[in-house]
Amino acid sequence: MDPEHRRQSENALIQAVIDWLAETDLTGLPEPAEPVHLPLPNTPITVVRPVRLPFELDALVKALAEARGVSMSSLIRDWIAAGCTPPATYRH
Repeated sequence: MDPEHRRQSENALIQAVIDWLAETDLTGLPEPAEPVHLPLPNTPITVVRPVRLPFELDALVKALAEARGVSMSSLIRDWIAAGCTPPATYRH
């Protein structure tokens, strides 16, 4: 698409949004949510990473975690970290 055609397409899209906003009653929308406060710099951040496990494997991980007195999440994090650590004999 040449630059002039792209500019015309973008302008048409902008105009369509302006027209939609002019014709749409937005008074029924909920109030804006509270802003999300980001953690301070250098604060550890964790993410949720859902993973599907076969029932038997889930039961085994749960039993191992209980036997070690840790949560399943902690045990799985330790296993992932151990699996991501190169062996001592690893050479670049």
